[in-house]
Amino acid sequence: MTVDGAAAHDDAGNSTYTGPQKFRTRNLRNVMAVAVTGDFEGMLSIGLGTRYRSWVRVFTLGSPTRVVIDVGT
Repeated sequence: MTVDGAAAHDDAGNSTYTGPQKFRTRNLRNVMAVAVTGDFEGMLSIGLGTRYRSWVRVFTLGSPTRVVIDVGT
């Protein structure tokens, strides 16, 4: 998945996301792993490793602002 107009760094090149770049999700039924795979020129890439093919919905929520990646089971 890519997000256009997003960045995980500030204008000086310092990371604004301090969490892990890759992590396993053992307690989820379908998603096995998540990884930040790229952050270049306003394009942020995130990879999901799934156990099997399913639908995916991506949307935003507010208060606080966040991106939701909803993966079917």
